[in-house]
Amino acid sequence: MDGIQSYISLITGVAAAIASIGACIAVFWQARIMRVALIADHDRRKKQSTIEYMNVIRQQYRPINKKLTEQYGFGNVINLSSLNSETKSDIRELLSIVEHLSVGVNMDVYDIDALIRMSGSYLLRMRRNLSPYIENAQRNNSSAYEEFIHLCKRMDDKKNMKKINTSGNLKSL
Repeated sequence: MDGIQSYISLITGVAAAIASIGACIAVFWQARIMRVALIADHDRRKKQSTIEYMNVIRQQYRPINKKLTEQYGFGNVINLSSLNSETKSDIRELLSIVEHLSVGVNMDVYDIDALIRMSGSYLLRMRRNLSPYIENAQRNNSSAYEEFIHLCKRMDDKKNMKKINTSGNLKSL
């Protein structure tokens, strides 16, 4: 009888150990699924806040952009010698808006892939069109608009690496 009880005790111990291992594996997988879900939710919120912020600042930069387009034409590089004080002020305001956006993207607060898909071409064209003004400002202050320049470089690099940009898509579980 003692042999049978020992055998039953051994089987019970092995079963308990297997159940404990199974429970540990289940907890591990639940933690992994929760982590993936949290990362996906954070990614979605970052993309959403990028879209919302762009909608807010669009109301600020559109009137300025319209004035510059009327004055210089669409896609034309500005001529520094033709800038009056009002136009310089408009350009400073426009660049200030995108500089703040650039800080948010460069600090990973906003999503660069969503930004590229929404306004990447516009921002790269802005950098090209305003390059004489930016370069002149940097002669006086080397850090002027450096966040915007860095963002544009990152966007150029990303655009050159991909033919079709799907990196801004939400990732599913």
